[in-house]
Amino acid sequence: MARSGTKRWIAAAVLGVTTMALAGSASAASLTDADLTIQPPRLPKQGSAPVAITAAGTIAQDEQPEEVRSVTVQLDRQLTVRGAGQPTCSPREIKDKTPAEARRKCQAALVGSGQVVQRFQYPESGPQDLRLPMLLFNGGTGHVLSYTFVPGPLGPAVIVRFGAASGHSIEIPLAMKVGGLTVSFHFQIGKTWSERGRKVSYLSGRCATGTLRNRITLAASNDSSASALLSQPCHGRT
Repeated sequence: MARSGTKRWIAAAVLGVTTMALAGSASAASLTDADLTIQPPRLPKQGSAPVAITAAGTIAQDEQPEEVRSVTVQLDRQLTVRGAGQPTCSPREIKDKTPAEARRKCQAALVGSGQVVQRFQYPESGPQDLRLPMLLFNGGTGHVLSYTFVPGPLGPAVIVRFGAASGHSIEIPLAMKVGGLTVSFHFQIGKTWSERGRKVSYLSGRCATGTLRNRITLAASNDSSASALLSQPCHGRT
């Protein structure tokens, strides 16, 4: 995997205004306390500039819990995902690697990080939460590669899965078949590269309307879904 100049992370804060809209069957997981924030909030009215996103949420289950397969971030039309032409990472490069090793192996393709929290029910001690670190890599045109590390007592183990990422959408696959239920998630995504003296970003955007309307959607294992629509004001600059 070829490195491509210097890199710069853009920090993001959880700030937005949330409007909830739930969909799915009666046994679907519900998305609560959702946040999706774009930084910086001041963007050009025309053209584009690098941005980063922070996405977070809590997943509530009913009496018939379902595991969540993925979280999809559907971005406002003024925001764009661009992985084509950027450094990439393949599953074989990070398979069976620790998080530190995976970072070193595919540092040039790393576009985000975060964690999911899985809850396990034990008859003798009740529910216990396990935090699973996640790394997100550019997986090539149209794809994001999610790396999830399962620590002890269930691990160490690594789960690597492809999600779709292009245009205005990023699908983040969540760890499945670990044995617990995902109860929350938190991701930060956003990176810039310098290529031949030109700044290139994984996420870019503009603010021509004064508002960015984004959506987070959960897809559950029973094919039900739940979503949250999040509106954030932005400031256009000339």
